[in-house]
Amino acid sequence: MKKMWEGLNGNRALIISVITIIISLFVASIALANHISSIVKEAQLKKEQTIIMASDMIADQIDIHRYSYSPHPYYDSKIQELISIINKNQEDIKKNQQEIIALIKEGR
Repeated sequence: MKKMWEGLNGNRALIISVITIIISLFVASIALANHISSIVKEAQLKKEQTIIMASDMIADQIDIHRYSYSPHPYYDSKIQELISIINKNQEDIKKNQQEIIALIKEGR
């Protein structure tokens, strides 16, 4: 190995610079992957916030329609089911948001 290294003479600097470039590209790719994953997490958080806002608007509309018309037992029970599903989804989304925020804080 030593003889081979000594035989390279002028090419040592070239080999060392190529190895350095490969290592720096590897480190840069890791940094880029971390940055992309944080962007994806933030986008997912914004998506879930939008879903919460939309479900709030739907729940408000359901409440408005429920009280503006005479209630029908079948539809009133279906509306209650929808409201309970929306509330459960909101709780799940809030839990996911807290987990995503914790992951983002850990990543930075």
